[in-house]
Amino acid sequence: MSLPARIQTKGKTSWMKHAAPFVKCNFDAGFQENNEQGMGGWILRDHYGEAKAWGSSILDHVITPLDAETKALIVAMQQVWIRGYKLVQFEGGCEVLINAINGKSSRSSSSFSSEFTKSVFQADSCNQPQWLTNLLCKDLQS
Repeated sequence: MSLPARIQTKGKTSWMKHAAPFVKCNFDAGFQENNEQGMGGWILRDHYGEAKAWGSSILDHVITPLDAETKALIVAMQQVWIRGYKLVQFEGGCEVLINAINGKSSRSSSSFSSEFTKSVFQADSCNQPQWLTNLLCKDLQS
């Protein structure tokens, strides 16, 4: 996935047209340090600039502006995905996040690993919620 930064023109931020068949999803976030809460917003436009969908979300457990921007992107990605869009260009104004996603971060991913004791991948089939496990087992016994 490639995330272009916003285009700066004489101190103003302007929307940049993109090529069909892609749609563009612009996202942004706000952050309130005093209550660890943020607000994220997104808008999805076609290559003519016509809005196709938009929304906003309260972002809980936000400690930094980067947390807010990251969660806003995740919400935008989820919302675009559930609407069936596959060819999407995401655009945001957080240079640190954009660079990290595009592999241009000044902080290498190996430096993140020192902050975790262990990282493990578990397939979803191994992490079923207890209610689902109980329901499946009950159906098998019937």
